[in-house]
Amino acid sequence: MVQVSRFQEKQQNRRKKVVFNIAFTLVLVTVGIVTYQLFSPSDTSKKAIAQEKKATKIEEKKRKEKEAAQLEEKEREEKEATQLEEKEREEKEAVQLEEKRREEKEAARLEEKQKAEKSVKMNGNENKEGEKTASQEKGSQTNSSWKPIGTVQGAKPEMKFKEGTVDWSEMKKAISYAVDVPESQLIFDFIGNNGDNKAYGNVRDKQSNKKYKVDIDWVENQGWKPASVQVLK
Repeated sequence: MVQVSRFQEKQQNRRKKVVFNIAFTLVLVTVGIVTYQLFSPSDTSKKAIAQEKKATKIEEKKRKEKEAAQLEEKEREEKEATQLEEKEREEKEAVQLEEKRREEKEAARLEEKQKAEKSVKMNGNENKEGEKTASQEKGSQTNSSWKPIGTVQGAKPEMKFKEGTVDWSEMKKAISYAVDVPESQLIFDFIGNNGDNKAYGNVRDKQSNKKYKVDIDWVENQGWKPASVQVLK
């Protein structure tokens, strides 16, 4: 009887252990399920997070594209401005170069004429037999009533023998006054330097075909004044 009683007691203990183990396992499973639900996001949360990340990436992409477009536009504007400045500079340099060439050409032409006039004058002086050529002078005339023509240049003339300048216009006026022929009726073959504040001009009358050499002197603050007129053959 004692052995049977002990056997039953052992069986009861085993059953209790089995029940305890089952209960403990159920508790662990329950705790695991609850923990998983608490710390693992649901499908809805995952989708929301994914959509939020996607939207953030799209916004970031748009922002970068906008910044790139703005940078490209700025670079294009700067390039166009640089090209425009370069074009304007080249055009300005071209105009200046053309003006310089024109002035050099005009100066060379005047220099050649001066040399030619000087050569003719020297040849005339060196003619020992006194023979007159087409450029020789018949005689020199002066007139005490000649007055300075007036000026806007001040005390001294510019001495710029260039057509279109104020000095050039005033010299033509003085020459016309000396030969008593309207300026529009004269052909001005040459106007050149004749010394310190002195000049001379070779002109022709369109109607009479007479040729003159006119010397003019500068009077301070009063302008050019005829000094002499020589009629040429």
